[in-house]
Formats: sequence, C-alpha cells, structure tokens
Amino acid sequence: MKLTKGEFCSLVEDRVRKALAGADKNNTGDIGGIDISKIDIKVLKQAYRDLRLTPVPVTFDDDLSFPAYVNEAYGDILSPDDVVRKISTKYKISTQLVQKVEANNKISIYIIVALIGENVDLIKTDMEKMGYFLGLVGKTYVIEGMKFVKLQFEPTSQMQNDETDNIKSMYGTLYHWTPEYNMESVLSKGLVPSHKNSYFNYPPRTYLMREDCGDREMLSLGQKLCLLNRNPKNNGSYVLLAVDIKNVGDNVRLYYDSNSAIGIYTEQTIPSDKIHQVDKKQFSTKLNRK
Repeated sequence: MKLTKGEFCSLVEDRVRKALAGADKNNTGDIGGIDISKIDIKVLKQAYRDLRLTPVPVTFDDDLSFPAYVNEAYGDILSPDDVVRKISTKYKISTQLVQKVEANNKISIYIIVALIGENVDLIKTDMEKMGYFLGLVGKTYVIEGMKFVKLQFEPTSQMQNDETDNIKSMYGTLYHWTPEYNMESVLSKGLVPSHKNSYFNYPPRTYLMREDCGDREMLSLGQKLCLLNRNPKNNGSYVLLAVDIKNVGDNVRLYYDSNSAIGIYTEQTIPSDKIHQVDKKQFSTKLNRK
C-alpha cells in the first residue's frame, strides 16, 4: 500500500482536524442529518424550552413510561418511524426537528434539541428505551440567542439485522487496525470489544474493515484512528490485522456499521487463533496544522 505524502495528507487532514476540534469541545461539529438553517424560526422558538416542563401523561401502554429493561426483556424495540412519532408527540416537538435519515448501511435518527436544563439527557434516556444509543453530539448552534444541539442516534444490535451469514458468504477475511502496544493483549486474549474512541460514542464493539475496501480507504482510516487516539502509549505504530471470519465460530455475530461504508462490527470476542498480522504502519500522531 503506497501513497505519496501529498495524496495521503489530503485524504485525512481536513476531516481529522474537524473531528479533533469537535472532540476537544465534547462535540463533533456539523454531523449532517438535518439542515438547521432551513428550519423556520417559529419552529425553533417553539422548541426552545425546558422539556421537563412539558406535561407528559403516563399510560400503561406507553413504552416511554417504563424503564428501558422492560422493553428489552420483551423485545419491544421500535421502528424508526415509531421513534420519530413518539419523541415528537411526547415533547410536542416539530417533526422538522426529529427525523430518520438513511446513511451507509442503515437508518439513523437525528434530533435537534434546545440546550436547556436536562433536555439532552431526557432525549437520550427515551431513545435508549426504544433501542437507540447516542452516537454523535454535534456542535452548538446559536440562533437569535437560542442554543441548540444536534444529536445522532443509532439502533443497538437488537434493532439491526444480523448479517453474519451474508458477510461470511461475501468475505473470507476482514481487517482491523490496532496500536502496536495492544498486540500482546490481542495475541493472548483476541480482539475484545471495547470503546476507546474520543469522537464517536458506541457500545463495546470491535470494528472491522471489509476485504474489498481500497488501500487508500484502509490507510486513511488507520491515520484517523491514530490521530484520535489519546493514549500516552500511542507513538503512531499501528498493526494491520487480518481476521479469518470463515472459521471464527457461530457465536461471533457480524453487523454493518452505519457510520462507515467499509465498516463491519461485532460485539463478541474474536479468538486470537483467528487473527494474524499482515502489515505495520507508522502513522503521524499530530496534524500538520496550517
């Protein structure tokens, strides 16, 4: 895998610079989904309030009236259309501010909410009850003195199609970048699902790359991961691992990643004997700031 320095830098620097700027402020910049500039100011003014003050009736047949574990126990995970309807109805929010958007491999839910009181936590809790987790928090928008934030929610694996058989029929090998300082653990314990990313929020998972992704995409992802890695052990040395998914075992279930066109993930440990090193790369640990 060979690229000129200029080609490689042009692939990653702008996007990573935006990601790092957002991570430093606990948000990620403009995450897409809903264009807030196109929303009528009357809709925004109506939504600029403390959602705790919205009268909410409690009924036995309302999913949001019960703890999340009740829904999970009975498999009552809601469809994107039902989620949009329930959130907009409960808090009397315009559907201009609550939308489902198709991205890469599945549908995400975007919600724009006023930065007042506990609004973000209220929405986050309700979304978890319906089978969605908060994946990204966008930048703060200030419009006529009102502050809003955009939230991106993704379905948990309970909501997603198990694509294990489909993926195994198309690929024999998937790939994974890991810092070299992790190799001792990988060789002894395998790839154990975790969350070690300052940009995206997600449950413990191991993310893999498709076998047919290009060299540029693979290298670009490795460089981004390195730049977002805040571990003091990170010296830029990354190892590219190949995973034999044909023989990985039926207990390892595979899903497509909604945040990446080349991504696949699992929530189970991949055994070390199904992993081997295929390459090593020295990435930059700092952006060449202009």
